Amino acid sequence: LRPGVDVLILGNHGLVVAAETVAEAERLLHRVRSLLARPARQTAAPDIAALTALADGSGYRLPADVEAHAVALDPDSCRTAEAGSLYPDHVIFLGRGSVVARPGEQVAEVVARLGANPVAMLFPGAGVLMRGDASS
Repeated sequence: LRPGVDVLILGNHGLVVAAETVAEAERLLHRVRSLLARPARQTAAPDIAALTALADGSGYRLPADVEAHAVALDPDSCRTAEAGSLYPDHVIFLGRGSVVARPGEQVAEVVARLGANPVAMLFPGAGVLMRGDASS
């Protein structure tokens, strides 16, 4: 590192800050986060009735956090998620990319198409379903 460098952005994997004290590092971290913060895109509410019907008897469930649905409700986010993993932890927990259901596709049809039970499925315009054994 060059002298005076006190912030490292590790691509899509993390942020490192350096300072003389923990308190200074915490202040720097909050400053960097506030400078990088962007408001979340506004999305419609998830279609809980449709998702509940899709999940019925499938071994899939609604995510614990309602905000998890946003990725399936925003077309740009959905395309980005489907394009591939964005960071190493994504590969570990979700695989190589998010699974996006095709129009009208049911959970069993997604599983049959993939030959596997993905951790999560995105249903564009409706929301997300998580495999029953997935952590929240």
